[in-house]
Formats: sequence, structure tokens, C-alpha cells
Amino acid sequence: MFKIKVHFLLILLLFLSFINDIPAQESEELSSDDTFSYFSFDHMEDAEKLNHFRDAAHENQNSNFELALKYINWGLKLSKEIDDKGMHASFWTQKGLLWRSKYEYDKALKAYLTAISFYEGSEEYSGKAYAYLNLGASINIDTLQLKYYKIAYKNFLKTDDTLGLGRALNNIGVVFLDDFNIYDSANLYFNKALEKFHQINNKEGEAAIYINFGELSLKQKEFDKSLEYMFKSLTLFREINNKDGIIHTLSNIGVVYIHMKKYDTSLSYLDSAEKIAEEISFDVKLAEIYQYRARVYDSLEQFPKAYHWKCLYSEKKEQINKLRNVDKVLVLEKEFEINKNIREIEILEKQKKTNHLIQAGSVLIIILICWISIIIYRKQKLRVEKMRTISMQSEKIRQTEKALMEAEIKNADIEKKLLEQEIELQSRKISNLASNVVNKIDFIDEIKNQIRNFKRIDNDKQASEVANNLLVTLHQNLELETDQQELKMLVEKNNQKFIRYLEIKYPEFSKGERQLLVFLKLGIPSKTIASILNISVSSVHTKRYRLRKKLDIKTEDSLLSFINELPS
Repeated sequence: MFKIKVHFLLILLLFLSFINDIPAQESEELSSDDTFSYFSFDHMEDAEKLNHFRDAAHENQNSNFELALKYINWGLKLSKEIDDKGMHASFWTQKGLLWRSKYEYDKALKAYLTAISFYEGSEEYSGKAYAYLNLGASINIDTLQLKYYKIAYKNFLKTDDTLGLGRALNNIGVVFLDDFNIYDSANLYFNKALEKFHQINNKEGEAAIYINFGELSLKQKEFDKSLEYMFKSLTLFREINNKDGIIHTLSNIGVVYIHMKKYDTSLSYLDSAEKIAEEISFDVKLAEIYQYRARVYDSLEQFPKAYHWKCLYSEKKEQINKLRNVDKVLVLEKEFEINKNIREIEILEKQKKTNHLIQAGSVLIIILICWISIIIYRKQKLRVEKMRTISMQSEKIRQTEKALMEAEIKNADIEKKLLEQEIELQSRKISNLASNVVNKIDFIDEIKNQIRNFKRIDNDKQASEVANNLLVTLHQNLELETDQQELKMLVEKNNQKFIRYLEIKYPEFSKGERQLLVFLKLGIPSKTIASILNISVSSVHTKRYRLRKKLDIKTEDSLLSFINELPS
């Protein structure tokens, strides 16, 4: 048996080494392709590949959408193969950002939600927080935005990502400002966010907060204060040469001057914003600036100029929408092409693996058949031995049960005899005690009569005192009351079950009536009962008569028959 196991293990190891050679063979065949493909990175370790794909996607996100998407899809494929859920979720977040840059908000939302599903249950708090942050920024429902930003903030608190905390706090403040118009809450969150950006000296974040403070002051019609914040923001954006931020701040300053009705100054700042926006082809902001210009000329009642800028605004919006639609089509085509290539690669991999598996399958099947046969033989042998053991154990159990049953029967007989003896002993004790009480009473009566006669014959005072002392002594020494009390207690103790039955069956009976029924059940004569209860025999007869009346029994014999039929 040992030799068979060793041979099986040797064959299994050879088979596994053969299977392990398959990926290397596929890699060599695929790397011979001259075109740039997924297999160009086979010389890297998996972790190195994933980092390379992530960094390359980030570098090409704004400049080469198709290439960024390709790197993301490769990252998703590899992270799934090696079951790296953290990296898999990270690539889904990147994909959401990429779709969002092309205004494909539905696809972006799905990507973020997919990322979150992979983060759930993990300790990747920072990645999960950014996914929720981006999810909130991609929807237009204020309550949901606030919910997702707060979830992001809670996850950031579990990390040391100060930048992420600042962004989450800023976004929460924006919701309170723009959607809920709750200025105190907005101001509170902006201040908290500003503290975080100050801690890490992030000027871009600080500039964004100052813009928000400016918009908050504008809504409260504090125009000078709004301009102060806007100029602080403009200074910071110029320091870091952030042209998008500069354009946004200049146009916001122009809007503040519109509210102040300083239209010439407003046009001056809008001109500056327009010039930079044209340089970097920031069409979305250009359309917004055209709209502000039209608003200025409407306020100046220069309607031809206002109409001119409104037309430019409409043309620019139409142009943007067309470009977006064209981009969407191109993006869909490219993603379809990339996914198609990935599917073809997966099919090729599966085909090659299948071919090698088929070649090795026959060997494995033979080995498995031999191994299964050995297992079946051993199981059958074990089953026979087990059945034999079970049979022996069953016989032992049967013998043990038989012995236990005999012992239980013997114990039951012994207990029954002991109980009968105890009952007989108690009955004898009661009878003896009752007889003793009666004898003592008879003896006392006889002595009393003799002493009374003695007193009537001799009226001497000293003789009378002697007689009285004799009566006291006799009464103390005979201890009749003690015997009576002991007899009552003994009767009650040995007939508790019958007494309880009478209490339930005849609750209207007095304690004395139930006591009389017990004495009658025990067969104690009326004279003895009178002695025990320290009453006359006629009183006992009276009590028996009243019992018959209550029980509606005609004769004395019928009463005794009725009592004897009651359960003991």
C-alpha cells in the first residue's frame, strides 16, 4: 500500500510540473507578437505590473483616453486573476474618473459602485473613501451627495490622509451652501477643511476654500468680503500656476462686480478669464463667460451686444454637446475594441490550457481510477470492520441493558417491600400510640373516681390536700396531652396525600371534619377518636352525623363504605 502511494505522488508531481510549464510556453508564444500588447509586460512580477498599469493610466488620463482605458482594463484583468481585491477596486475607481472626464456619468457611477462593492469588508479605508467621494461628485441629488461625502469623511478618519479629509469636508460644505442654503453649516465645514489644507500646505485646496468663502459671502451680499476671499484665491492659484483655478476665480470676481453694478470692472475681469480660457481651449468655461457678458449688457440695456453674446453662448454650448456626443461614440468604439481584444486573449489562453490539459487528462484519469479503486477497497474493508465492531458493541449494549433492567426490577421490589414495611410500622406505631392514649385516659378516670370517693368519705383538710396533690402528680406523670399531640402529628404526617385530596375535593369542610375523616379512614374507633381529640364519645357521634348530612349519606355503614372508597 505504501509503494502505491509513493508512485502516485511521484506521478502527480510530474503532472503538476507539466501544468506549471504551460503559462511559460504561452508567454513565449504571445511575446513574439510585435504589436504593443498585454503580454509585453510578462517579464514583470504581478505586483509590479499592477503598479505600472495604474501609473500609466493616471499619466494618460487627460491626454490619451484610449491608452488610459487600455491600461485600466489590463489592470482589472490581472487583479481579478490574482484575486487582489484592493487593486481591483482601485482600477474601478480610475475607470470611473476616466468616464467622468468624458461626461459619461452613468458609467462613472457604475464604476464607483463596483469599486465600493470590492472595498466592502476590507480595511482599504482610503480607497473606499475616495470611491465614495467621487461617487458623490458624480450625482446631482443633494441628499445622496451629502450622504456619500459623509461616508467618505468617516473612512478618511480611519487613515492619515489629511488631503482626503480636507476634500471631504470641503465637499460637504459645498452641498450645504449650494443645495441647502444653510450658511452656518457651510462656513463650519469650510473652516475645518481649510485647517486640514493648512496642515499639509496644500495651496490648491486653500485656494478652493477661499473661492467657496467668496461665494458664501456673495450669497449673503457681503460683496467686499467676497472680493477679499476671491483675490486670496487668485493669488494662490497664480503661485502654483493653476490655469483652471485662475480662470474660475477671475470669472467669479467678474460675477461679484456684476452684483455690485460695477459693470466696466466686471467686463475687465471677464476679459482676462476669457483670454486664458481661449489659450487652453477651456470651452465649458468660455460658454459660462459668454453668458456672464450677456448678463452685463442686459443690465446696461445694451441689448444688441447682449444678444450677440447670447448667440455666442448658444453656439459654444452646441459645439460642446456635439463634441461630447462624438467623444462618447469614439469612447464606446474604443472600449468595445479593447474588450474584444481582451476576450480574444482570454479565449486564446483558455484554448492553449485546454489543449495541454487534454494531453495530460488521460494520465490523470488513469491515476485517479487507480486511486479511487484503492480508496473504495479501503473503505469497503473499513466498512466490514466497522460493521463487526458495531455488532459487538450492540451485543454488549443489549447485555448491559438487560442487566440494568433486572437490577431496576430488583430495586423496585426492594423499594416496594421497604415501603410496605414502613407503612406497616407507622400503622403499628399509630395503633400502639392510640391504645396507649386510651389506656392512660381509662387509668386516669379510674384514679379520679377513687380519689373522689376518698374525698367524700374523709373531710379532713389534710386528706383533701393530699388527694389534690395526687391528682396533679398523676396528670403530670402520665403526659397525656403530649401523647395526644404526637399521635395527631403522626397521623397527619403519614396521611398528607389523603389530607391534600380532601382539601381539594371538599374545601368547604373544616379542619376538624377533615381530621375526623382521616381517623375514620384509618379505622380508629369512636372511643379512641374521642380520647385523641380530648372530647366525649357523644361529640364524636355528633360530628359523624354532621358529616353524613353534608355528604348526603343515609346510614353509618354507608359513611364507612364511602370513606373506604376514597383514594388514600
